[in-house]
Amino acid sequence: MNKPAPQFLISLFLVLFSVAASAQGTFTVSDYQVIPAGTIAEYDQVTITNSGELHVEGTLIVNGDLLMGNQAAFSMGGDAVVIVRGNFEGGNKVDISISSYLIIGGNFTKNGAAGQETINIEDGNIYILGDVSGWNSVTPCDNYDGNTETAQDQCQYGDEEDLSNNYEDLPPTIADELNCFQVEKPADITACDGASVSFSVSEIPDVIYQWQYKAGPGATFTDITGSANTLDLNVDASMNGFQYRVKIKPVDPDSTCKISFSPPAVLNIPQQLVWTGNVDADWDNAGNWLCGNIPGPANSVSIPSNPSNLPIIYAGSIAEVNNLTLSGNTSKLTISYGNLHLYGKILGAGKIDAVHGKILFSGNTAQTIPNAIFVNNAVESLELDNGSGLTSNSSLEIIKSLKLSQGNLTLNESLKLISNDTITALIDGSGSGTITGEVTMQRFLENTMGYKYFSSPFTNSTVGDFSAFVDLTSDFPHFYAYDENRRDADQNDLSGWTPYINSASALNVLEAYAVNFGGTAGNILVELTGIVNNGSQSISLQNHNRKYTKGFNLVGNPYPSPLDWSKSGWTKTNIDDAVYFFQSSGGQYTGAYTSFINGISSDGSSTAIIPSMQGFFVHVSDDPSGNYPVSGTLGMDNSVRVNDYDQQFYKTPINSRPLIRLSAGFKNGQKDALVLYAESFATENYENDLDALKMLNTNAELPNFYSFSEDREISINAIDFEAKKQSIIPLGLQVQKNGQIEIQLQDLENFDSEKKIFLRDEQSGKTWNLLKEKAALHLQKGIYNYRFSLLLSAETAGNMISTTEIFHSLNNSGNASIQMNLEKSESGMLYISNLNGQLLKEFRVSGLDKVQLSGILSSGVYLATYISPNRKLTKKIILP
Repeated sequence: MNKPAPQFLISLFLVLFSVAASAQGTFTVSDYQVIPAGTIAEYDQVTITNSGELHVEGTLIVNGDLLMGNQAAFSMGGDAVVIVRGNFEGGNKVDISISSYLIIGGNFTKNGAAGQETINIEDGNIYILGDVSGWNSVTPCDNYDGNTETAQDQCQYGDEEDLSNNYEDLPPTIADELNCFQVEKPADITACDGASVSFSVSEIPDVIYQWQYKAGPGATFTDITGSANTLDLNVDASMNGFQYRVKIKPVDPDSTCKISFSPPAVLNIPQQLVWTGNVDADWDNAGNWLCGNIPGPANSVSIPSNPSNLPIIYAGSIAEVNNLTLSGNTSKLTISYGNLHLYGKILGAGKIDAVHGKILFSGNTAQTIPNAIFVNNAVESLELDNGSGLTSNSSLEIIKSLKLSQGNLTLNESLKLISNDTITALIDGSGSGTITGEVTMQRFLENTMGYKYFSSPFTNSTVGDFSAFVDLTSDFPHFYAYDENRRDADQNDLSGWTPYINSASALNVLEAYAVNFGGTAGNILVELTGIVNNGSQSISLQNHNRKYTKGFNLVGNPYPSPLDWSKSGWTKTNIDDAVYFFQSSGGQYTGAYTSFINGISSDGSSTAIIPSMQGFFVHVSDDPSGNYPVSGTLGMDNSVRVNDYDQQFYKTPINSRPLIRLSAGFKNGQKDALVLYAESFATENYENDLDALKMLNTNAELPNFYSFSEDREISINAIDFEAKKQSIIPLGLQVQKNGQIEIQLQDLENFDSEKKIFLRDEQSGKTWNLLKEKAALHLQKGIYNYRFSLLLSAETAGNMISTTEIFHSLNNSGNASIQMNLEKSESGMLYISNLNGQLLKEFRVSGLDKVQLSGILSSGVYLATYISPNRKLTKKIILP
């Protein structure tokens, strides 16, 4: 067929453009005509006469039929769109070339003899809603995918069902043109699981409505019940994201508008529970949630920026969520003494206020703490229970506790355990988790004057870590280690304290150090940073029986949490069961000791709880045969760690046994205390699981007050005085200056109200009823062992014997002697023998005789035996 000249085509373009703008009547093509690209031509009918040719590059819309005469030609360019709402009929001998989109609402028919047509389909997108007949090579496809690549394909077009399935893949302009009923898009709906919803379009007369739904990506639209312009549904969670549309067809089959589809609407069922705060701020009020459902572990939660009320998790509440989205800068969740359990992620730009709350990370995959997510970076308590671990990208300040039940906490930013005058944060030792990274631990000290015994909870601490708090360059050292076996070059015994001021020197695990914070009273916040100790720890200790150290060793809490001395997880091999604490008093360099054993505190201030960073003394047990040194082992594991947030160095214990606490001190001065408590089957011997030794105070203004057991000075003495009608307990007193001393009953607990408590001065014979008065007397500087006795009896003091002990040994300033304590008229023989029973010396004794042993016997362990007509007693004595 001959093509017209280019000048003619330009003129035709202008004509067709004007025709397309008016879109009127019938368009008859009797020669070669073009609908150019970029134009839209719309006609009621198009006729291509015999030998006429129509080429479409733009868009052609035929509201009625497209008719072709004999030897007519119809062709389409690669971007053409042809929509024939009526029938498409071809003559006897026609030439058809189809590319791009051809959609026929009616029939596609070939008239005349079959096989004379030429039809070329290449990259065509063809849908025929009516019948196809007369064509030699036009075959429908099953599940047409919307494209016919070549005329040799086994099938060439799709039907109405295929158009429905592929409708969403059509270009929007084509979809709009196909919507000849101009059906609007139903509104998208957001609804909750269990709700009833309705999709609807405007009512159109004389049409049939068919609602369809699509279940998700890759699915096709499926017909559902609904033959009106409104579709009613009951919602369940599985329908989230479903699309709904309506297909409309005319009742009249001859209608020029054959089919229309509405754009699809989406049903959204919130997978995140959205907080509204419509009622109040209570997280547990269902009325504050969009769907009226309080979140659980499987639910993700979204908190918008400006709800009616921001959510609060109150005391006693455990809020559980999967993912938590804080959607804007002003979005905030407050935990007010409640608990938040997170199983997923924290997302968004909002904040969590956890200053008074606990957060548990408990997912199955690795979790992350976003940067600056917490208000002031503060969390009261944080727990990790996720084997896949938790990474913190935020600075954290733990106010109360950090617990690692399982999983590893990786610190990309700082983590600090906060301490103040009311609480000290800790790391709970009961979990199996670990920490990667360094932790900072604070210790608040209310009174900084003088020495404090400190230990480090970290593996990598050095003396230099205290440089910000202690002058390590002072002429008088302010930092000391303790050496139980310290001696000078001539092997003379020395005090255990040795300067330890090299900044690079390690603070060894389980060792403690005396730190002098200066002579000014006030408070201070000590901070140490390092890799936390965890798991089993132990230290080897010695008792060399030195003159000044006496087998005492200074040790320290190795964990970032308190310890309970009474728990079963300790290893105390050759270690007495008492602990000894020091409190600075009377000046920068002096202080007093308090002891604790078997639930009893010498001064009522200490318990079995050993705070974090606390140093304390323990005593390696003496050898019964006098063989030294004695080796001991102190060890523990995480089972002895406890969650005590107060962590003050001194506490008030709770006691249910009869207890007498006496105190002695200068008038209007500090008092030193000793305790006698009732323990069934306790003996007069020193028992290292019941009795505590006396550690002498370093303050000259404070006397040293104690009782005796086997000539040992005892600060806590277990006595079976409940089983006796009367008991007499000898006492000792050391004063470092002349002055008026007052001895009084400080505490009396669970004591037999029928018994009286007297103090007797054996030298003057004076007796005081301590239930009614305190004893006051003037003493010179010196040591007063066995001069005073405590008398417990329902009788009067005058009816009691002077002491329960027939004799006792004295070791004052190296002068060894035995003090007899007999009735005035009583006499007998005192025999001294070695441990093999060999007699060495014998003495006639009576009354209150004192037998001098120094110069007679060498140092060692001996047996002293007293025999009289009425009684016999053998005791072991140790001579220095």
